[in-house]
Amino acid sequence: MACPVKKYIPGKRTVLLAALILSAVLAALYVCFGPSSRFGMAKQLRERYGRDFVILSSEKAPGDSLGYCVFSARTFVAAPRDDRNFPFYASSYLASDGFWPVLHRYYRDTYVEDQLLRIWEREAQAAGLDYRVNRNGYPLSKPEETFYSGFRVNIDVTPDNLDRVCALLSASMERMLAETPAEQGDMLSFVFNLRYREDSWAEDDFNLTTLNLFHNLYHTDSAFEWRDVDTDPEAIRQYVLDEAARYASRKYPES
Repeated sequence: MACPVKKYIPGKRTVLLAALILSAVLAALYVCFGPSSRFGMAKQLRERYGRDFVILSSEKAPGDSLGYCVFSARTFVAAPRDDRNFPFYASSYLASDGFWPVLHRYYRDTYVEDQLLRIWEREAQAAGLDYRVNRNGYPLSKPEETFYSGFRVNIDVTPDNLDRVCALLSASMERMLAETPAEQGDMLSFVFNLRYREDSWAEDDFNLTTLNLFHNLYHTDSAFEWRDVDTDPEAIRQYVLDEAARYASRKYPES
């Protein structure tokens, strides 16, 4: 007569140990292959730009450096696999939209923005135009030595150099669209701030006209409207003058 086989029933300690081991394995897999991992960021970049990238370094952002509504963030230094001499920054972060307590996963990178800045600096320096560059830092509260997420290019504009600036902006943006992955309609972290001042205005007064590449908020007769950026130099010139006229009608109504 065969001996009865006892059914094995794991004890509570065994179940707890197995759960801890499984949790550790899942956590390790998440760290290695999750959305904030090097693998996850390289995958995001490959899907976005259609080429392979390598992650050169990564760092978890300290809690006291996080931007508005950002719960956690990790920053990366990446480069195209076949061009490691072109490093750029990327980030993966959890943030709410500011209205609902729901966190979403977001990705940002400066692969395109760094290319745009290179083109602009080459064109502006060849033309001898003065400008200033400020860096954006989001999802961090401010840019750091080891991370930034975009650029604001500030240009002082007057009636004397308006035509020259508009021609340079037009040529630079056309080259950006032709030589980089940027396309009309893209919402990039790259803004031209045109500080226009008429000779008759106060010395420290100016009107700020922005060109957000490559989808800009234009002032219409009754409201504002998001549209692709018109890169024609005459269109840029008229846009600056129209914005200046609106500003002057409020600030200098008697002039």
